[in-house]
Amino acid sequence: MIKGDKLEEARKARMLCHREEAKVSVSVAKTDDWSPEEMSSLAKACEKYPGGTSGRWKSVAKFVGTRSMKEVTAKAKDLASMQGANKTAEKAPVQNPLEWNVEQQKQLEEGMRQFTASMPVKERWLKISELVDGKEPKQCFERFKEIVSKIKTKGKK
Repeated sequence: MIKGDKLEEARKARMLCHREEAKVSVSVAKTDDWSPEEMSSLAKACEKYPGGTSGRWKSVAKFVGTRSMKEVTAKAKDLASMQGANKTAEKAPVQNPLEWNVEQQKQLEEGMRQFTASMPVKERWLKISELVDGKEPKQCFERFKEIVSKIKTKGKK
């Protein structure tokens, strides 16, 4: 009877090992291989839940349905870094950091529409600057103050 118990115990241990190996291989495959449906869901979810949305990545992961929050954020970072590299290669560099080109001005305006003043100030300007090529939050805020000053001066004339 003791021999049978040991045999049963060994069989259970082997099964447990196989299950753990299967879990590891599934999680490795899951992080690397994103189906077109998952990529489509990720893109739709990122549009539905824009930056600044409370609990954004949890909502995005739930929307995708087949990935964890950690996997979703990692994939989004990968995609953003690839897009950022493409943007950098396409744009001509601005020599003077105080100068703003038309595209940067449009990006600033879009950021200000997207991230309203109801957000905490630092977070808002950080988010806005992420949309503006080559500009830091302080530069975006300074540009905003400069435009407001010009508008006020123009109104007094």
